[in-house]
Amino acid sequence: MSLQLGSYVVGICKDFRSEPWNNDPTKFNHRLIISRPYSDQYGNEQTDVTIIDINSDDVHSVQNQVASYRNKAILCPVAMVARAGGRNGAWLSSRMPKNEKLQLLDSVVKQAAVQK
Repeated sequence: MSLQLGSYVVGICKDFRSEPWNNDPTKFNHRLIISRPYSDQYGNEQTDVTIIDINSDDVHSVQNQVASYRNKAILCPVAMVARAGGRNGAWLSSRMPKNEKLQLLDSVVKQAAVQK
């Protein structure tokens, strides 16, 4: 695999979750959880968590990748969408484009070094 132009989230692959809708328990939101540890301004360890929505067609593929990549550094392609409205105000949503794959960060870095 190679990198394409676009946006990516880099972090530690943590989990995959399917959460039922509040108003219709037969429908689910499928989500990939990625974390990024960092030290804050006082030197304390903190963790930033990004939740990435997954298309229902890609659930099994992403679940299998998460099982293989759990607790490893990955690169995840994302499409960012700003959304407005509702009681909660505006928010930024990230979705993994359909038919895309997660990549191990080490593999991408090694491939880039070879291409130099």
